[in-house]
Amino acid sequence: MISIVRRSHKLRCQVCHLEETLEEHAVTPHIRLKLFRRLAKTCEKVECVRKNATSDGEFAEAQVTEDLKEVEEKIVHLYGKIDSLSVAYEITIVKKEIEDLEACLDTKNGVRICKAVDSLKTHIFILCSGRALSREDLPLIARAKLLVKNAECALDGMISFEQARLTSVKRAFTEEMLGKDEDDGEVMELFEVADLFYHHRTAEALGRFHRLPKKIQAQVRLEADPEKECFKTIQTLIAIAHEISYGERQLLSQDEVRTLFSELNEIRKESHTF
Repeated sequence: MISIVRRSHKLRCQVCHLEETLEEHAVTPHIRLKLFRRLAKTCEKVECVRKNATSDGEFAEAQVTEDLKEVEEKIVHLYGKIDSLSVAYEITIVKKEIEDLEACLDTKNGVRICKAVDSLKTHIFILCSGRALSREDLPLIARAKLLVKNAECALDGMISFEQARLTSVKRAFTEEMLGKDEDDGEVMELFEVADLFYHHRTAEALGRFHRLPKKIQAQVRLEADPEKECFKTIQTLIAIAHEISYGERQLLSQDEVRTLFSELNEIRKESHTF
């Protein structure tokens, strides 16, 4: 019985500690997801403690009821607070990226504008994905969407076909990373296998490749010596990932593949900042 009481008290302390430290770091999308998972696990522990207390008799149940009630109330409060802090973080990012895109438009540099548009669209999507936005936030979102629309109009004829193609492939990766695509993670897995081949982690890449669905494996012809030559494999994996996302294949050149993985590594770093 004592251990049950201790466990309920420990849960209360953990939730209180999380609440106290919540504002010490920016709540990025990655951190928001991690915190929500922690709260979900805490909810499971609460139910486990409640069941054990019930089975230990009325006295044990009475001892832990107050702690568990406080824990559940704090969990509900924390879900809301985490979402609010996440929105505040994204609002800050969107404001900065509006300024960046406006500055890029002045340069008339198609590549820079394209990157800035993609980045702003990603954060607009994050911000508008089931978040509780205040009335004060809505004009900013409207301004950002209008700026994106105007920038995309300005891009017509400003960037090459190759640059547009590379941007489309990168968008497939970022949308998958943010959970927009509903393909059971196939796109992300394809990018990760291609990334392993690109960085010459061949044994690991082959292991992951042979765990891909058979229908995908059948579309990829592995080179005779993947340790030395694997560009066509990488090219095909990326093309299939793009096809799953947008219904058509995009075959990148070697220079485009190098640029792609350089930029995707930057995206990964930004999304896991904490």
